[in-house]
Amino acid sequence: MEIIKYKIQVGDTLHSIAEKFDRPVNELLDFHNSQAVLTQQINSEYIPIHIDVILINAKYEKPESERDITAYKIISKNEYFNFKKLVYSTQNSIEIEIEKLDDNKYFVSQKSKLIECSSPHYDSYLVLLSLLDQPFEDIILITDDFGTIKKIENQKEIKEKWHLVQKGLSEVTDDKEMLNRIIRDGETVYTDSLPHIMANLQYNLLYPGKFNSDNAKINEGNSTRLYSSLFSGSKILLKFKNKIIEKNNNKITVENKSFLEKANVEILRELYNATFRDLLGNNFNYDFSLISHYNIKDNRIDSCNADFIENINDTIVAKSRYEINKM
Repeated sequence: MEIIKYKIQVGDTLHSIAEKFDRPVNELLDFHNSQAVLTQQINSEYIPIHIDVILINAKYEKPESERDITAYKIISKNEYFNFKKLVYSTQNSIEIEIEKLDDNKYFVSQKSKLIECSSPHYDSYLVLLSLLDQPFEDIILITDDFGTIKKIENQKEIKEKWHLVQKGLSEVTDDKEMLNRIIRDGETVYTDSLPHIMANLQYNLLYPGKFNSDNAKINEGNSTRLYSSLFSGSKILLKFKNKIIEKNNNKITVENKSFLEKANVEILRELYNATFRDLLGNNFNYDFSLISHYNIKDNRIDSCNADFIENINDTIVAKSRYEINKM
């Protein structure tokens, strides 16, 4: 059993300590008394002067009735094109729970996940994808006051799960070169996961900003970086900013309009000239946009439909439809 030995500070009371560790006073007292010797037990609402340490259950979980949990089902339908010709499509169905631990801390847990793909050649790839997603099945996110994700609190746990996943990778494929590349590229994803989470459309849809109780407005946060499918090999990042383009009662339409950093424009142009210029012409006109339609209830997302399109010179590269519904 994991026990926290909390050293009592000047001004502490049983109520203030219970509040600090987010649990009822009775639970705090019962656990301390069950672990402490007789002379160190507390039998009133006051802490005896001679006691300087309180024993706290590190694994305490709130009863279900006291926890602030919202469950969602997320369906994403994705289509990938090779110059206007549909190459393959996928559909992901995920059920998640988001527990609000405090004003800026959320525990996100995947309860189920189903991945389908139209191409029979992607069976082993989908198994691999599911395996690589396991370290992110339970994460704790810290946001700022605008709702922007700023930190992953259980980063150490994700890294430990990644080490376990590595052991199972060899059972998925015998391609040593691919395995070495996955492990090499995965090191930064699983040891410093914040950029990966910030580049995930699912999290960007669930955390567009906080909803103001007076006017159900999504407050604009910092720019968000998302990876481009077309130039993924170059690891070029895009910036996004939320902009409300329509608001009617609890229905809000949010446009996430991308723009390229100046330092990336010439790099992308060089990649375009080397790879796509002969096929698509001299012009370089790249667009990456996401339009989201939210229904808000009690200051939370009740449902969301979002359309994502990435295109270059009016030629669609990828198209996705996200459907999020509270369960």
